[in-house]
Amino acid sequence: MTRRLFILAGEASGDVLAAQLMHAVGKAKGSVVWSGMGGPHMKEAGLTSSEEMGQLSIIGISDALAALPRLYRLADRLIDQILDTRPDIVFTVDSKAFSVHVAKRLRKRLSGEAWQPQLIHMVAPTIWAWGEWRKKVFEQTFDVLLCLFPFEPELFDQTQLQVKFIGHPQTDLPLQTTPIGSCSYDFTVMPGSRRIEVIYHLPLMLTVLKKLQDKYSRLSVILPAVPHLHGMISEQVSAAGLDQMVAVLQIPARQALNQSKAVIAASGTATLEAALSGVPGVVIYHLTPLNRLFTKLFYKRATPVLPDLIMNSRHYPFLLSPKLNADALYYEAAQLMDDLEQRHADMQAQAKQLYNKLQAGEGQFSENLVTCLKSML
Repeated sequence: MTRRLFILAGEASGDVLAAQLMHAVGKAKGSVVWSGMGGPHMKEAGLTSSEEMGQLSIIGISDALAALPRLYRLADRLIDQILDTRPDIVFTVDSKAFSVHVAKRLRKRLSGEAWQPQLIHMVAPTIWAWGEWRKKVFEQTFDVLLCLFPFEPELFDQTQLQVKFIGHPQTDLPLQTTPIGSCSYDFTVMPGSRRIEVIYHLPLMLTVLKKLQDKYSRLSVILPAVPHLHGMISEQVSAAGLDQMVAVLQIPARQALNQSKAVIAASGTATLEAALSGVPGVVIYHLTPLNRLFTKLFYKRATPVLPDLIMNSRHYPFLLSPKLNADALYYEAAQLMDDLEQRHADMQAQAKQLYNKLQAGEGQFSENLVTCLKSML
């Protein structure tokens, strides 16, 4: 029997993860008709998408506040679609604030109704870093929470919410580290997967690369660009006069990292990919003044760099505005270059330990996800 399911994702990383979830559901449960909102990977996996995923490309509290009226209208349209198609399960993937908003309003609309679809969210809120108040919201709103990190299930009340560590999708890629002498590039540069992140981060990164080239001759750089940002990034690199130094390629991040001695990256999943490739680097993130205030008040950890959090280490220097500027980033990058062999060796040693921590079972992420879904759905 064909099952009707709804799925929602709002960012490039969520699109990839949701597509993997869709494939796993198909293997676990057979024929499925998918509706909802997502990107190219989800559409390739069989999604009929009624909305453009880029509508959720928002950074920080100030951008979110400005977008609230538009997001409320989007939520209404998606809930109307759910009520029209009456899926057995509603999946939401990452985009946590918006996912909770849709799920809560759906619960309210269905109050007293006999039909109650199961609500499953994938990617836990980072209550271990900030926003512990979100714990109760998730426990009260969703039926199932699928976690990517091994320490997350114990943070939730599992008498209210079914919580499962499913492993991390990066473990689907074979562990591959490259000796420093075999690397083709000095740096991989990763400004982020969202347009606004590229706008904030790439000009600064290019400025620093110019300064580094003055000190370290023949500097070579690779920049893995997602397809929808390739043109924009290429234009910025060309305008900076760095076409000969920076190769902008539409290739997976891990492919670029496996050819590089070091990385300059925006905070996020890119740092996990770098650590699993055994590549040292510097991590940055730009925040508006309002977002900085919000972070100062609520963020609880010394660093947001994922591999350092998981391994309880401080391998990746982190620069956050207002301390993020060209001089500060140049200093950290130059320090990295001057101590590159040791930093590279340290990260190569950490890669295997990190890989093991991110596995939920003996198989790959996709295999463990199928097994998990068979037992839960």
